[in-house]
Amino acid sequence: MSNIEKFEKCSAELLAQLYKSFPVKMHISISDYSHYDNEDNSGLFLSTIEFLSDEKFIRYDSDIYGGYMGVILTSKGLAILNSTQPEMIDDKETIGHKITHAVNENSTDLIKTLINTFITSK
Repeated sequence: MSNIEKFEKCSAELLAQLYKSFPVKMHISISDYSHYDNEDNSGLFLSTIEFLSDEKFIRYDSDIYGGYMGVILTSKGLAILNSTQPEMIDDKETIGHKITHAVNENSTDLIKTLINTFITSK
């Protein structure tokens, strides 16, 4: 699996969790995502959170060793997850619901499509 594919999967997992918990802030620890808690994937996990924060999709109160405190979707991130994309998605479900479903089903192709839609949304 390429870094881009790992990034898409990691982004989808994080966004699905934050969408489900909104508006409650979360503590996100790499130890809660055991498949990233290893030498090969820990940097990707932490970099994915930094990317989502740098792009203003999420924010956090502080970083700690192996994780982040007070992580929450920004209004921009929430607005995108609450939107529908009729040209890309064949029904009225929001992108957030679709991402959550894709993560639960481990649907790699759908995750790729949805994360690309999410990231390129304005």
